[in-house]
Amino acid sequence: QSVFEDYGVLGTGGDHDLAAPTNTDWYLPLADLAVGDIGGDSLNVLEMRPHRNSNADTIEYNICKVSGHSEYNLYIPPQYTALPTGDDDAAHVQLPDDFSFPFYGEEFSDMFVGSNGYITFEAADMNYLPSEQSHRSKKRISVMFTDVDPTESGGEVQFADLNSAVAVTWRNVTLRQPDDHSKIPNQTFQTILFKDGTIWMGFESALQPESGAIIGLSSGAAERTQQQGKPPGVQVTRNLDSIQEC
Repeated sequence: QSVFEDYGVLGTGGDHDLAAPTNTDWYLPLADLAVGDIGGDSLNVLEMRPHRNSNADTIEYNICKVSGHSEYNLYIPPQYTALPTGDDDAAHVQLPDDFSFPFYGEEFSDMFVGSNGYITFEAADMNYLPSEQSHRSKKRISVMFTDVDPTESGGEVQFADLNSAVAVTWRNVTLRQPDDHSKIPNQTFQTILFKDGTIWMGFESALQPESGAIIGLSSGAAERTQQQGKPPGVQVTRNLDSIQEC
């Protein structure tokens, strides 16, 4: 069975149309985790739902996890478009006519899918070196931000229209290790974006790369808030135990 078909969205974002002057970014540095914490029988799915924090006038995301359920597989759509992404590349994707995606209070009708494990909005990115600064430099959904090569061993980046959602899958891609130039082949991970702003990230065979990959969400506001003299809002998760089960 697949998570998409049988699990179900746990609630809706609801207030994504309320734009906010500042937002709270979030990221999970995999360098802080143990090998095997991501994928397989460990972390299967992260769910992120937007909500408006009226006290701080920000848009934040409620994050929960599905873990330890080996019966859940990623939903690999039977019909998809193979994106023309080379190594350290990005593909511009126009969303379906009846679909717009709300992200940190803004609606988007297109996006840029990076071969290095992320989606950006407003501008493409080819960065393959994960860090807090690079993650937060653009409006970004980092599914597995690291040095990813989809061109080896039959790998592919796929886009699919699921009617109520869209899916991007990095399927059978290769992760490169910058220290010793070794490679981890046949890695598969995915994000599903829903019309209400809910985000799923799924990990089937994605292992922790030694390069310190990043999972997270960025409003792209870090540089702007620093220029205005305001501390950029960011939440860092360094332990999977601190994320509640869905």
